[in-house]
Amino acid sequence: MDFQIKLFRWPHRGDHVIAISRGPLDPEGFKEIFRELDQITRPLSGCRVVIDLRDSPCMLKSTDIPLLLKDIVENTGPRNNRVALVSAPEVKCSNQLALLSGCLSNYDFNIAVFTDMNRAASWLTSASLI
Repeated sequence: MDFQIKLFRWPHRGDHVIAISRGPLDPEGFKEIFRELDQITRPLSGCRVVIDLRDSPCMLKSTDIPLLLKDIVENTGPRNNRVALVSAPEVKCSNQLALLSGCLSNYDFNIAVFTDMNRAASWLTSASLI
């Protein structure tokens, strides 16, 4: 797995982060992405984040979710960021991400899964982050 993260700071539009992943994405890769995002967004308030996973086959199994969830919750903070996970349209991949997203939502993460980048962008900008 290879990924890049870019922060965009716009005075009138807020802070936006785009993370793009390529290659197979296993639980360790997810942990790495969430830790990097936490480092970048920690000093920011109300950041909108897109994690583009369309070119990363999801190697998550249902049995991986509890340990991944525990790591993300313990090592990153939900703060008031809004996170859109954009997956490849394969059902297995989007189902595993939906499960992870639902679990993170229970810990006050504002996160959702999409298979369409335009819908993700619309969701990110649809409400203010306060």
